[in-house]
Amino acid sequence: MTATERDGGAPTLHLVVVGAAVLLSSIAAFFRVPILPTLGAELQMDAAQLGLITTVFAVGRIVTDVPAGRLTDRVRTLTLLTASSAILTVGSLLLAGARSPSGALGAAFVLGVASSISNTTGMTFFSTARPAASRGRTLALYSASLLVGQALGPTAGGLLAGPFGWRGALAGAAIVGGLLLVATRITAAAVRPPIGSRRAVGTVAATGAATPAPEASRSSEREVRLLLLVPFTLFFVLGSLPQTLIPIIGAERHGLDAGAIGLALGVGGLCRLLGVLVGGRISDHIGRKAALVPGMLIMLGGVAMLGLGGVGSWMAAIVLLSLGTSGLGSAATMLTDLTGGHGIGRRMGTFRLFGDLGLIAGPAVSTGIYVTAGQRATVAVLGVLLAASSLTIALVVRETRGRTD
Repeated sequence: MTATERDGGAPTLHLVVVGAAVLLSSIAAFFRVPILPTLGAELQMDAAQLGLITTVFAVGRIVTDVPAGRLTDRVRTLTLLTASSAILTVGSLLLAGARSPSGALGAAFVLGVASSISNTTGMTFFSTARPAASRGRTLALYSASLLVGQALGPTAGGLLAGPFGWRGALAGAAIVGGLLLVATRITAAAVRPPIGSRRAVGTVAATGAATPAPEASRSSEREVRLLLLVPFTLFFVLGSLPQTLIPIIGAERHGLDAGAIGLALGVGGLCRLLGVLVGGRISDHIGRKAALVPGMLIMLGGVAMLGLGGVGSWMAAIVLLSLGTSGLGSAATMLTDLTGGHGIGRRMGTFRLFGDLGLIAGPAVSTGIYVTAGQRATVAVLGVLLAASSLTIALVVRETRGRTD
């Protein structure tokens, strides 16, 4: 038995395997982002209809989040990741072959189901994989896998769309999903102890040992509910801007092609990696809120930059929005602190459900405002939402963990 296993943590190999699976799933699911303008041109979809692709993707996640959370408390991690890879492959092929707006929307729903299973499984695993003293850094690894994948996916999709067209790019996403399906099947049989086995790790969540936090007994359900504002707000903004309007603005206002848009979002991916890793260390060594609230304020700065117009401000918005997404991991860390070691999967399913409600509402609301009132009005609405949520968390929710030495 390794030292890590003796202190109740999952083996490092397990973290690497699950993190890689979340990363690749996220990459493949987000090939679609930079091709939205060309997909819309061929299928005759305007900006509001293209926003529905992101909305329906979120609907697929919403109907799956809570069931997936319950499954993570009972089923081995790699079994669920194998299932999500199979669904991801099917959804990518359906979108690549879409001949009508309804076909594209149906494929987006399937991709949302796959994304929910992968993300909820990974979040539950990482939230309980290591003791509380290193929980912020461990969940930062999950956030890095998820958020960097969401940024690198558009880069890969944009680069493939150049020589192969948008359908060829989505066929590439299906290939990634198929390779991941094979890899998870092989790894599930080869890795011992099994990843996510209750017998091997011995926790209720079946994903590692969570140390019940003393703060949990002092917490209020009101604070737990308020923390759910964070995923709602962040996904509202991320769905509205990097996943929908930023590519559209880049194409319509700045004349950028899919490759240039994908590369810009790829730079954002590197910024996300930096943000979540720094945020994880701050969360463990200073405090959870010290990472969460500034992250949300950095995102607010990114929204403000987009309101200035110009290609430089457009790029600066991507950078700041990407750096600020570290708040997602910090909020999940606080929620795990408040929950303790039991029923983490169910709680994380609810956390992701609220995020996906934001992902549904964001593109629908923001594209409607963008079409009818313009870019600055859209920026104003998103800025007010971020400012209000940041202020609420800062003033009402108590710190769940202080300095660790």
